[in-house]
Amino acid sequence: MKQTQIIIEGALTAGLFIVILLASVYIPALIIIGFFIWPLPMMYFCSKYGFQKGVTPFLIATLLAFLFTNIITAVVAVYMLIMGIVIGSALFHKRSAFVTLAFGALSNLILFIGVYFILTVVFNFSPLNFFIDQFNQALDTSMHLIPQSMITGEEKDSVVLLKNNLQQTVTVLAPALLVSISVMWAFIIELIGTPFLKRLRVPYPRWLPLREWRFPRSIIWYYLLSVVIIMFMGHSQGSMLYVMSNNVFYLLEIILAIQGTSFIFFFCYSKNLNISIPIIITIAGFIVPWLLYLLRILGIIDLGFDLRKQGRKS
Repeated sequence: MKQTQIIIEGALTAGLFIVILLASVYIPALIIIGFFIWPLPMMYFCSKYGFQKGVTPFLIATLLAFLFTNIITAVVAVYMLIMGIVIGSALFHKRSAFVTLAFGALSNLILFIGVYFILTVVFNFSPLNFFIDQFNQALDTSMHLIPQSMITGEEKDSVVLLKNNLQQTVTVLAPALLVSISVMWAFIIELIGTPFLKRLRVPYPRWLPLREWRFPRSIIWYYLLSVVIIMFMGHSQGSMLYVMSNNVFYLLEIILAIQGTSFIFFFCYSKNLNISIPIIITIAGFIVPWLLYLLRILGIIDLGFDLRKQGRKS
């Protein structure tokens, strides 16, 4: 009886996925929402029955996607199905919220690398070069819209410098950007999936409040090491060590900013301040560059000197 129920639910899962997929394809307004809800049916099924039972609805949904959509949409569908299987399987094994996020981010990253490899090797298409070209075209178009008499030579030089800096930054920081996007995408899918799965009474791991987030203290030393390497290897910007250090530096800056944000939430909570205060500070911090810099410094101080412990003592 249970096996029959699993087969029926698997067929319904594959059918629901295809319905959502086709709705997103034929109703363009739903395409952005679809990117985040496509994994949910497979997440639900695998969170109840595990990875092995999820293979059958995965294959059915994959076959239907290739039958009823074009190859690009079908490939994206397979990508989303795999995301659902990975996160759902982590939930089935009662992993913590952070471990579940790590599984989702890792699968995202592997899939991104796989897609990038196929696009560059098989189709001779570089997504990075495409992004840079589109940005440069947008800059050129905006410059043409402005009367040439109003554009000074200094401004033209600034645009050329911006183009060169963008190309260099994207090329060097491509791995870190992929990791950041992978984590963010997995986080958003988890965030959307949490209320959905809770309503269906699927056990879901509890996220720690942001004020309790604390990264390992060793991050400070990795951060300082990456700074030193970047400072002393500025003359060899194409070297592997320089590229790796820049990527580590970029990712650790994000982590330290999150650590600083966590401390702000902890401080406001301990002082019984309104929750809107840390939220406004956080939003402003990720918009205003110098505030983001202060958040990173606060994160370093919090990790290095354990400000929370000092605050509790006082």
